[in-house]
Amino acid sequence: MTLALREIEGRWTSRLVLKRDSFSTVERGRFSTPAGEVEAVLRRIDEVPWWSFPIAHHLFLRERRALAIAGQLGIAPPLLFAGRRVLVRGWIEGVALQIAKPHGDRAYFHSARIAVRKLHRAGICHNDLSKQQNWLRGSDGRAYLTDFQLASCFQRRGRLFRILAYEDLRHLIKHKHRYMRDALTATEWRVRHRKSGLTRSWMATVKHVYNWVVHGVFRLADLEGGGARLL
Repeated sequence: MTLALREIEGRWTSRLVLKRDSFSTVERGRFSTPAGEVEAVLRRIDEVPWWSFPIAHHLFLRERRALAIAGQLGIAPPLLFAGRRVLVRGWIEGVALQIAKPHGDRAYFHSARIAVRKLHRAGICHNDLSKQQNWLRGSDGRAYLTDFQLASCFQRRGRLFRILAYEDLRHLIKHKHRYMRDALTATEWRVRHRKSGLTRSWMATVKHVYNWVVHGVFRLADLEGGGARLL
């Protein structure tokens, strides 16, 4: 039995492997809590290759820290268990944005704006909201955020926080443009077309290296409705 499984021995029942790549394995199943068994999602990094473990561990710690805060805001999965090599988060009943296709759904995008605002007030920037699969439309019609591996937590709202928060908002507006273009305000139109200087620099330089590492070295692909998996 691996370290991750020993940490949750007797509490976790796996039903389905949702994703397995060089950075983690994600499973859906049932988790035992003091209030009873609940639907949950597990991320484990105990079986990743040695050469990708430092990055996997870094991403794992970022998600664990962010979910410990965001999971209490009602806009993200609650953190049910946080161990050294495994974390368990609650299951949100819903579908990814590209499947939900909320055309003209003003209530959804209003709740999405509230979700991003709550996240930023808590000192967290998601940093990966450009992906539709990281936005969920819950069974209650509200917006929820998931996959916090790239999230940043701040104690002070300095310049970097403001830049990253702006990019979170800009990505939300891009999704709103896709599904509810006629409802964009004049300010939202300006934000949609105005990338931060940091983003422009990243796209002109680091992005090419990033794409080569992710898609060439690690052979990861972002799939519609399925996140990333090992090809």
